[in-house]
Amino acid sequence: MEDETITPDEQPVTVLSREEILERSRKENARLGDERERKLLKQGVGIAAVAGLVIIFIIFIVNAFVLQKYSYELMGTVFVMNGINYIWQGRFGQGRKKIVILSCGVVQLLCGIAFLVMWVITLVV
Repeated sequence: MEDETITPDEQPVTVLSREEILERSRKENARLGDERERKLLKQGVGIAAVAGLVIIFIIFIVNAFVLQKYSYELMGTVFVMNGINYIWQGRFGQGRKKIVILSCGVVQLLCGIAFLVMWVITLVV
């Protein structure tokens, strides 16, 4: 059997009208959202996470220096959040350093769990 190859001249040409192109684009954007919306959502999540972490660190500093109380639960929360983020990026990311990111995530998650255990110990004692 001969292998049939299609040359560029033999390929069927489908010319889409402007309306057909717009309709396809609308259908795709309705399902996934357009690129600008996805980018804004991604940036918004990042900004919200950074703002939350800054507030948590401010509360931790105030508790440590003013109230002389160490808030292990806050540090545990920060490390758990970062650990899950890094594990997610290491698992589903596209970068070449996936194993490094994944291992950093596991270490941060373990540190977060350790801080939360120290917090539970302070509640029991």
